[in-house]
Amino acid sequence: MKLMLGLIAVVLFFAIFAPAQVTAQGAFYVEEVKEGRIYVFNDPKQYQIYKDSGELEVRITRIGAGPNGETMYFDSVNAIHMYNFKHNLPAEVVVSTEVPPPTWQEKLAYKLSGYVFGDYFYNVQRDPLITSVPLPNVALPGDEDFNAFNLRRIYFTYDDTISDNFVTRFRLEADSVSLASNGKISVFVKDAYLNWKNAFGQNDIVFGIQPTPAYEVSEAAWAYRSLEKTIMDLRGIVSSRDIAISLKGRIGTTGKYDYWIMAGDGSGNNPEIDKFKRAYFMFHWKPTEKVQATIYQDYRALPDIPDPNNATHLINNSSMTTAWFINYGIKDKLGLGYEGFFTNQQNGVKSGAATPFGVDDKSTWGHSFWGWYNFNPIVGVVGRYDYFEPNKDAGGDKRNLFIASLVLKPHKNVYIMPNLYWEGYEDIAGRSIDSSIVPRITFYWIFV
Repeated sequence: MKLMLGLIAVVLFFAIFAPAQVTAQGAFYVEEVKEGRIYVFNDPKQYQIYKDSGELEVRITRIGAGPNGETMYFDSVNAIHMYNFKHNLPAEVVVSTEVPPPTWQEKLAYKLSGYVFGDYFYNVQRDPLITSVPLPNVALPGDEDFNAFNLRRIYFTYDDTISDNFVTRFRLEADSVSLASNGKISVFVKDAYLNWKNAFGQNDIVFGIQPTPAYEVSEAAWAYRSLEKTIMDLRGIVSSRDIAISLKGRIGTTGKYDYWIMAGDGSGNNPEIDKFKRAYFMFHWKPTEKVQATIYQDYRALPDIPDPNNATHLINNSSMTTAWFINYGIKDKLGLGYEGFFTNQQNGVKSGAATPFGVDDKSTWGHSFWGWYNFNPIVGVVGRYDYFEPNKDAGGDKRNLFIASLVLKPHKNVYIMPNLYWEGYEDIAGRSIDSSIVPRITFYWIFV
């Protein structure tokens, strides 16, 4: 762990203090085909904006000018000249009517945004063990016949552009789980970070309360966080946030490969209370606009625990998580995804009724499959299945989760989703456990 954190520290040191890479705009050239259109770039900053947002801010449009009648978009007059040169086309005099883009000082430097989602739900079926024991690793606890209107998340976000290279985010969250001492819904800080964009080359440095690399990509592809968290978030395998420093960026100029390295407290949004840290790494591969995949690895240092066979001897209790994700999607049309993970916690399981106790590593598995499809901009459907095995050496703890939903969008930023939530449980000591069945109507709206 110390070696891993030391390597990350060295990488971050050189990332911060290494000389910035300079790309001559006149020598930069990228040509991309997307959805039957050709995009041509001469400005690396415009190309970066396009890769981040999918939109070209400054462009010259030529309808039907491509070799097969495609519409072409150029980020500048220079891009036209370079395209003509590359394809052995005659030089031309271009009379530009475009208005020069405003500098960052002339743009609105900040943005306020947010969203809200919640439900009306009814616990149609519940086993008494869920609340009387209580049964661990239950996605939706509660008694049978309990029903309520519930706000599960409220976001309010402030984004500020300090300069071309520095942006910051401050986000507040409120939900029905984090309550004040008087039992009312409370507010806490979800994000508070500074992003040094292109600190060197195509690499950013981020410091503060920020997302972790574990499922940021998969959650965006899943697209229905309003229905449920992704599996590692739902089962508490990795926190969605950490107080950390990270280095993230692109490998090469094709836009197909990204990486993300982070070193953090490992305490989520909470202040650190010990010396132990968590190191994260994620690699993102996007070979086409429709296909993407990630591989993730972390190491979480935890305090040693007493050996159950010798209380004066301490044994390691740290953990390591590996996760993988693959997705096929067409923007605003459909998505098919699979996410899996494996966590190994050293000496996490004690067995036996008397000494000598057995001490083994604890292995946790999870798999999640989902699909969604939009028939048109107003109507769509969503389906998902999760399998969760908290401890492969224990019985009575496996979980199966199904979610099925109809999606109605009266406006692009307003979702109404009648859905069914079903969770099944493994038998415990020969006793079967009734499934949890919860019909819900989920409401989700975005404000910008």
